[in-house]
Amino acid sequence: MVYTVTSANGLSINYTIDIWPDAGLPVVYITTTNGVYISSKEETVDGFVLMYGGLDYPDLPKTEMVIRGRGNSTWGVHPKKPYQLKFTDKTEVLGMPDDRKWIFLAEYSDKTIIRNKITFEMGHISQLEWTPQSVYAEVYVNNNYNGVYLITQKVEESKNRLDIGDEGYLMELDTRDHIIATDVYFNTNDFLIKIKEPELEWNNPQYNLIKHISASLKTFYTVIFLPIL
Repeated sequence: MVYTVTSANGLSINYTIDIWPDAGLPVVYITTTNGVYISSKEETVDGFVLMYGGLDYPDLPKTEMVIRGRGNSTWGVHPKKPYQLKFTDKTEVLGMPDDRKWIFLAEYSDKTIIRNKITFEMGHISQLEWTPQSVYAEVYVNNNYNGVYLITQKVEESKNRLDIGDEGYLMELDTRDHIIATDVYFNTNDFLIKIKEPELEWNNPQYNLIKHISASLKTFYTVIFLPIL
């Protein structure tokens, strides 16, 4: 919308006013096939996603995807559910480098919706080798408004994400009730640590090396270590 302001002496200036819903945040529309409810962390539901970038980010045209739930207490207890969305091909999302998997953090337990964002920004300021990028967005699922989500890169091995190469390791602090049969992990005096990448067998040389190095958190600077949100 363009407004023209004219002074008493006849000088005119045009002002362009952009009017955006939802405070100018990106708006994301997730539509599942036949409106199927996203009810599982294990089973995916297929459908489409459409993103309007708001004031600051590029749009994403209607694109096929699959989606499932994620999280632990955030999935089981909270009414506002977090999700993992996955594209068939690597796709740029809201200006973030292209990849297939994207995390929608519901932030239900954080009424300020800023704690994870502040943590990410601290990582950037600290010039860590890699910190997930993230963007707030208004999210609709099957035309129902779900609220504001923090859309983030997934913490995983990838050229555009955590590039650990041939000699790095990705590990996760976890708890025993989250462990499944295929997980490879070990215990220190204080933590249970799951080995995410690379895929290792129990008690092979690499496993024993990581376990030895990780005996004290003071030596974690020798490996790549990131919490999985």
